[in-house]
Amino acid sequence: MKEAARYFVLALALRAVWAVVIPPLYAPDEAAHLRTIRFFSERMRLATAEEIQSGAHGFYIASSPLPHLPFILGDRAATAMTGAPAPLLALRLAAALCGALLVLFASVIAQRVFPLHPLRWALPLACALHPQLVFVTAHVGWDPLSILAATALIATWPGLIGDRLTARRVIFAGVSAGFVLLVKPTSFCVLPVHAVIFAAAVLRQREAALFHIGLAALACGVVAGPFLVHNWRLFPGDPFAIGAILHTPGVDWEPGRPAVGNLLFETRFLLNTFESAWALFGFMDLKIANTVYALIALTCVASTFGLARAWRAHLLPAPVFLAAGAAALAFAFASSYWTSVTNDYQPQGRYFFAAIVPMLALWLTGLQALVRSPRRAMIVTTAALVLLNAYSLAVVRAHA
Repeated sequence: MKEAARYFVLALALRAVWAVVIPPLYAPDEAAHLRTIRFFSERMRLATAEEIQSGAHGFYIASSPLPHLPFILGDRAATAMTGAPAPLLALRLAAALCGALLVLFASVIAQRVFPLHPLRWALPLACALHPQLVFVTAHVGWDPLSILAATALIATWPGLIGDRLTARRVIFAGVSAGFVLLVKPTSFCVLPVHAVIFAAAVLRQREAALFHIGLAALACGVVAGPFLVHNWRLFPGDPFAIGAILHTPGVDWEPGRPAVGNLLFETRFLLNTFESAWALFGFMDLKIANTVYALIALTCVASTFGLARAWRAHLLPAPVFLAAGAAALAFAFASSYWTSVTNDYQPQGRYFFAAIVPMLALWLTGLQALVRSPRRAMIVTTAALVLLNAYSLAVVRAHA
């Protein structure tokens, strides 16, 4: 645990620096999230149908308050102590704490999945340094806790894949799934994969299958059930209030985009998704140099060839875990693409960050498979991420 704690401290310190440097409210929907936080902080209850449909408090109040919970608690504490709402920086530090906990979970996953491989330390360092992930977990929004909840769920996969089921492991898997159901819908991409992994684990111990399924369902239901039932009563057939959000007065969702096969649309979608998966800041309008994007793209292409090479040679470390991560990324991509085609055109790489740990694990695995010394490859890659993070921070600071 001491190893994971070191990565936690590093990640928290780095995100605290970013939280100070990012200009106030210069992040996706930060102002709207602050309205939501103040709404729940002042009332400490769920929104009514009338409050949601009025549009006076924005559309986020229709969703579960769980993604905003760290900020709500921080705002309540500040109000109780000072009589004034929490300052923006204090709330951003709550986001930084979520990001640091994510890195801690990444370290736990890496120790379990890659115990004797350089990925044991390279993976949590990549999660700590990845510039877009740092940006997303250094400002107020519903991404920090949503990504953390999905990562906590992914942390159950190594045990479900390789060990016997225990009541403790089943409960944690069910509780984690319940939390994911209460956070941002972009995190749902891990749930189908989780269901398959859990089903495979249950089938290995068929003598206790009903007990394990019932225990997991109970744990998940205790966490997610009350809110989903509440929303079902407010909006029959819509427990996640998706329809309520889309039809909130004053919310201008863009109309559907061109059908599949439009070359210009496809190119823009892929380019915007790629850039914002690595380093695209502010309101997704603050870019780094195109040369740097090109270099990152080259590493991704090289990593793909490395993965194919390792797969053909049967040299992939933890192939089942990596395959599960690839499946989660495929679900995330399909969801983002479908949303952009049918409703709100906002291709953003952060929509994949529920699977950021396996995504970076795949990237790193492919790169190290291309050289004779995986350790040297991981040292060079980590150094490159340090430089990319510092450069990205300088770009954001120059804009402040």
